Amino acid sequence: DLTPERTYVWICCFCINQHKVRAASSVGRTIPFEEFQKEFGFRVRKVNHLVALMSPWDKPNYLKRVWCDFELYTAITEEVAVSIIMPPAQTTSYHHAICEESGIDMMWKHFGNVRIQEAEASVKQDRNRILNIIRAGPGFDKLNSVVVKHLQHWMVSSSEAYLQECFASGDARATAPSTLKLCRRVNNLLRNMGHFKSAAAIVEQALEACHRVGMGEQATVAELLRQLGILRRKQKDLEAAERAFMEAWRIHEVTDTLETPDGALLMLELGITSLERN
Repeated sequence: DLTPERTYVWICCFCINQHKVRAASSVGRTIPFEEFQKEFGFRVRKVNHLVALMSPWDKPNYLKRVWCDFELYTAITEEVAVSIIMPPAQTTSYHHAICEESGIDMMWKHFGNVRIQEAEASVKQDRNRILNIIRAGPGFDKLNSVVVKHLQHWMVSSSEAYLQECFASGDARATAPSTLKLCRRVNNLLRNMGHFKSAAAIVEQALEACHRVGMGEQATVAELLRQLGILRRKQKDLEAAERAFMEAWRIHEVTDTLETPDGALLMLELGITSLERN
């Protein structure tokens, strides 16, 4: 939605003197973290929008660079807008991956392994000096934690956005096995992050699409209902949770799939809900 003629992109090496740390060190002066962060943060705030290029998506070069990790941390802590982008081919590859069995887990693992103390810089001495500044400031653990949390939130929101694209493409795609598997995985991510309302909304969308195409009596729908029941219980609506579980039970009986691993999980969830109601 941006107007190209009025959109300006600021390149980091032209906004901050990356040789300043080295120059100060050569005359025996150490730059305090507060001074370094103030100058760096001032430029990030004035630009007011950071665009981080993640490529390749499974092992982004961006996250391997000391300066890039630090600028991302600065943007997050200064509450500056952050946009994470990928080249078109990488975006397509990422979407294919998150539809696979281990795709989201792999992405979550990669983003969870950010360690700025292992990041690189073009000049080794620069890397050591920057790391010393960070060690004297927020410390590695805090910086890594802030960056990881932001990246994982982005991963969840981008996966949810892609799932919504699938839903908006028509019922045939919305009810495709790959889309329903993605729905289950995104639902699990949202649920684990405590976003029960958003998770329930996508499960309900999937259920509505399944009913529209006549899939209401399939084991796949029973599993979606089990997921919905869990979310309703998390939202403290035990009656709605029990209704979802009982409808899932009915479908399992109709499809003769109650004595399966999914059926066993349903019985477990129904038992937990009954205990909580009592």
